[in-house]
This record gives sequence, structure tokens and C-alpha cells, in this order.
Amino acid sequence: MKIFRLFFIVFAFIAMIGCKTNIPAVSSMDELEIVIRETSNYLNNNVPQGSKIVILNIQSPSADLSDFIIDELIANAVNDNVFSVVERQQLNLIRDEQNFQLSGDVDDNTALAIGRFLGAQTIVSGNIRRFGSGYRITIRALEVQTARVQGQYNRNLTESKLIADLLDNSATAEIQVITSNAGTAAGTAAGTAAGTAAMRTQQVSRRHSSNPQNALFLMFGTMVNGDIIERGEYWFYIETPRKGFVVLETFGNTDTFLHLYNSELQQIAENDDGGERFNARLEFLAEANQTFYFKLRGCDNDTSGPYRLLVSFLEDNRDKGEVNSGRSRSVMLRPNHAVSVTLLQQECRWFYYEVPRYGNLTIFTEGNLDTMLFLYDENGNIITYDDDSGDDRNARISRTLNPGIYFIELCSYRGRHAGNTTLHLQFQ
Repeated sequence: MKIFRLFFIVFAFIAMIGCKTNIPAVSSMDELEIVIRETSNYLNNNVPQGSKIVILNIQSPSADLSDFIIDELIANAVNDNVFSVVERQQLNLIRDEQNFQLSGDVDDNTALAIGRFLGAQTIVSGNIRRFGSGYRITIRALEVQTARVQGQYNRNLTESKLIADLLDNSATAEIQVITSNAGTAAGTAAGTAAGTAAMRTQQVSRRHSSNPQNALFLMFGTMVNGDIIERGEYWFYIETPRKGFVVLETFGNTDTFLHLYNSELQQIAENDDGGERFNARLEFLAEANQTFYFKLRGCDNDTSGPYRLLVSFLEDNRDKGEVNSGRSRSVMLRPNHAVSVTLLQQECRWFYYEVPRYGNLTIFTEGNLDTMLFLYDENGNIITYDDDSGDDRNARISRTLNPGIYFIELCSYRGRHAGNTTLHLQFQ
């Protein structure tokens, strides 16, 4: 009997040890992994069993962090066998076609359209963002057919080692570098749908660089799509082929900041909100065969999110006889004759036209530069001015005038931008 008892105790002890090795120790799991597991449990209980789901995107400061969460949620769903899951490969194909980022923001209409295309019943998306000293994760399930929210899971977590590692990896994360066949002409399509579509044919995955020694070389006419992480700094450099204007500009909803350096890495300019909304924009006149470095970061240390960066080059036409920087040096305009004009920041150009008879004078600009026009009488008294009455951000003035000499002043909007525009004059 004693032998039997001893055998039973030993057998039970071995069995207990065997059971413990098959149960993952929660204490060994990172808090992020625990939260992802809890999220999967929540989805299992709130999305109808047997549904086809697509785990679409997780907006975060880091593409690596988004990828990790998406991959873990997909793995949990496959292993739990509660739903059928759209494969990541299919999602990547749709992402490339629709030009959205897994770490960026995707609106409900786009998400639902993708869900219908993939034949899914439920779209799962979410975000993870800074919250106090830690993070807050939000995951939402949206029914494709009705757009009804099937459930939303919110959870706070501390800054885990896994999150820190994933954020560090993103300092050299892959970005999209899109180069236009049109070269510098891409600058004329900055921010337009047509310009983006034209550039979409040549996409190359490269890596961010967090130091100037490994700065990424960009050709003019290049659009970069990437993600800014908290305290992230990203270095690029350009080389000017000839004398002209260099324009560096970001687009999107992330508050960006640009620093410009010469070839000796001495800072020569910086900009915060010179572009649209919170976007940075730098414009400067450069000589031929020069190298410039520039650094992109978020406006503050805790700024994060996706961005688009456009690098463009504009010809300098000032050496072609343009010296009309004051009213006394005005250049005569002729009807139906276009004049190319180059403007520096805080610089204006002057023209004049002699109205031959009572009639209508129309002057307007054409191009991507945000322009302003001023019309003066022969004594220099202002008659009228205009900012955006023309196409896009172009100025346009139409006025019925008596015979006489009239002066026209052309400037960029508040002198903030530099670049090229075309001035037209018509008289009837």
C-alpha cells in the first residue's frame, strides 16, 4: 500500500509539472500581448460566430507596432477558430490599390467599401495612442452590411518593453518613395489627385534614417509616404542639378516640422506651419550642384502619425531679364501674351498696360503658386486687389476702365512663398 501511495504521489507530481509546461505563464507575457489576447476574447464574444472578418488597420505611431497588433489578432482569430479571417496577403494587395496605410487612419466609408470588396461581414479596426505615461488601445468591430458597431474594446496599458522595441524599430521603418516619370514636373502637381496618380506607378520601399550619415537621397519629383513616431527624426538629402527653387512640403493631418542644413550640416532654415494647416514647407533658392540635408520630425515630442513629403524643383527665370521689382521699373504687358514670372519670398513684380479706350481689362495668374494681384492708376493709387478669384489659388482681376496707364503688382500670398507663375492680360 505504501508503495502504491508513493507511486501515486510521484505520478501526480509529474502530471502537475507536465500541466504547468503546457500553460503559458501570464507573468512571462508582455502587457501588450495580454491586451491583444483580451481583445480577441472580446471579439469572440461580440461578433457572430462563423462571420468572415477582416482586420483592416490599427492607427498608431509606428508601422511596426500596427503590424504586430494586426498579425497577433489574425493569429488569435485563426487559432480560436471562431471566425474565418481574410488573409494578410489579400489585405496588402487592397492596401496598395487603395493607397492606404495599415498604421494610418481609414474612414468608415473606405473601410466598409473594402469589407464589401473582400466579401467580409465584419471590419475590425482601431488605434493605439499615448495616454498619460502609458498607452490606450481601442478596437472596434463594424458590421459591413448595416455599418452598425458590433462592439468596441478600450484598454489602458503601461509602456511595455515590447512597445518600446517596436517603436525603436520604426526609427528605420520602411517608407514608400514614389518617383514621377515627369521628374521636376511633379512639383507642379503637388497635392493634387492627378499628380499623386501620375507618381503612383514607381513605388519603392526604402527605410527611414534617423541620422544624417545614413540620410536617404531623394530625387526631385519624389513623394515620400511614411509615419512619424514620438521623438522620431528622419533625415534626407537632395542635390541640385542647376540654379533654381527647391520646395520641401508635407501634406496630411500630422503636425510636422522641417529643418534645412547645408553640406556641412549647419542649419540654415527651419519651418513649422508654412504649408497647409499644420504642415511644414521650406522654399529656397539654390545654386547648381549643391547638396542640402533636411530633417523631418513631429512638431512636439509626442507628435505622431502618417505624413506625405513632396520634394520639387522650380526653374529660376530671373536671369531672363526680369528686373521689374518696383513701379518705376515696370515692364509693359501686351494683350493675350503670357509672361512667366519667378517670385522670391517677400518679393513682388511690377507691370503696366496702357488702356487704349474705354473697355474691360482682365489680368490673372496661372500655376500652383498662391498669388495676389494689385491694380493701380497712373498716380500709384490702388484701384482694387485680389487673392483667389482665379482657378485654385490664383488671383484674377476684371475691371472696366477708362483710357490711360495702369500699373499691376504681382506678389505671392502675403509674400510667404517663392516659385513660378504665369501672368495673363486680356482687354476687350
